[in-house]
Amino acid sequence: MTEPERKHVLFVDDEQEILDGLRDALRGQRSIWRMSFAPDAQRALEIMEESPADVVVSDMRMPVTDGAALLAQVQALHPAAVRIVLSGYADTVALTRAGAVAHRFLAKPAETEDIVRVVERSFALRDLSRQITSDRDSAALSSLPSAPTAYLELTRALGNERLGTADVGKIVAQDVAMSAKVLQLANSAFFGTGRTINQLPEAVTRIGVNNLRSLALSVGAFESFRPRGPLAGFSIAELQHHSTLVARIARRIAPKGMGDDAFTAGMLHDVGVLVLASKKPEQLAAAIENARAEGIPVHNAERDAYGATHAEIGAHLLDLWGIPHPIVEAVAYHHEPANAAGRLFDQVTAVHVADRLAHDVSPHDGDTPWFGGTIDEEYLESLGAVEEMDRWREIALEEVSAGEDLGDQRAVRRAA
Repeated sequence: MTEPERKHVLFVDDEQEILDGLRDALRGQRSIWRMSFAPDAQRALEIMEESPADVVVSDMRMPVTDGAALLAQVQALHPAAVRIVLSGYADTVALTRAGAVAHRFLAKPAETEDIVRVVERSFALRDLSRQITSDRDSAALSSLPSAPTAYLELTRALGNERLGTADVGKIVAQDVAMSAKVLQLANSAFFGTGRTINQLPEAVTRIGVNNLRSLALSVGAFESFRPRGPLAGFSIAELQHHSTLVARIARRIAPKGMGDDAFTAGMLHDVGVLVLASKKPEQLAAAIENARAEGIPVHNAERDAYGATHAEIGAHLLDLWGIPHPIVEAVAYHHEPANAAGRLFDQVTAVHVADRLAHDVSPHDGDTPWFGGTIDEEYLESLGAVEEMDRWREIALEEVSAGEDLGDQRAVRRAA
């Protein structure tokens, strides 16, 4: 019987001691991974030409060609490769440049188990995306639009230190739906009460660029996949309201440093529902009806019907768009967090909990079945986090109250 081909992982660092340390620390993975080590970008690209790596893990600060520039070339020449930054370099501008091309970040010094977990999670997401692509029934989803223009432009703007708030405001202003959402959110209770903001630059300052990117993705997705007509059991207005609430709860319960990713993933966690509503409305309607009739969560009905869930389809879309993997991961596993490689309390857990709590406590969610399912208490028990549930529920109730301000209510009525 032929052994499965080992995944190829390429490590790039200009410090030989670092490469030697990685080679030694990861020797236990030799039977699972095929590993290469390069001292600079030029050698890395030569290795990629000889035998393309599945994952490239690069230091940021290197002479001649730094990590961001290397990963940009890898993206152009080998777009299927997962790109990871492993660096102790903290220059904000340089890391922002890397943010436009990297799927993940790891800080030096990184524990061996953290490197293994991140690489294995990247493999799992790529395999999931390939499975969706190859599935005959999911093939109808292959003609998906590119990432929203506003998101791409905001990402590029982050790497230009000469652009200010006014320039970012101009990017937002090019998209009417995005402009309306930014002004609505800036004046909501979530970002504090006070005088009304009517100008985009000021709204941009209040919200922050990272939140703007999240909004750009969410607004772009809702516009790209707006259903062509009414769909039984589906309300795009309620889905928007639910997604925003999940994002707000997830940000607050996520561990320190993971709030932005949790917020973005919360905004996008049900983007697969939008894809199905737009591309496969009859199948989605049937899955919703089956879920109601059988008393099961809709993601289970989806898997029974066409072999993939809206969580997996949404993750596939975001992976195609080049969205950072921690966000894609939280979308992929928001119903089944135990399926994520390596159990730990991160943005996956935060979005899983926030999704269920939003359904439980929000009067808007009601009995809409695609938000169904239960919190995986066995998974939370394994993380030692079950005792946090009461505190998280209080946070959810606070966010429901904050979301009931005039701005959110008007937005729901307009969308309906």
